[in-house]
Amino acid sequence: MLFSNSKNEDHDHDDNDDNDDDDDDDDDDDDDELYLFLLTDGCFVMKVTRPSGSAFIQQEHKLNGGKEWSLTWRSFDG
Repeated sequence: MLFSNSKNEDHDHDDNDDNDDDDDDDDDDDDDELYLFLLTDGCFVMKVTRPSGSAFIQQEHKLNGGKEWSLTWRSFDG
């Protein structure tokens, strides 16, 4: 079984906030983190950080009764 949990560090800001100048000073927080858990006879855990401006693409293939999967990301930068 393959479980994934995507976490996006997108914080909501209060419209009445008097300090609007420092909403997003750190652009590195725009990356998503994807946690993959593969549970079979053992346990495998992998954490992947997606670069900003791209999307995760998960592909799963069934081969000879088993499963093989890969994770890539596609850039939207042109």
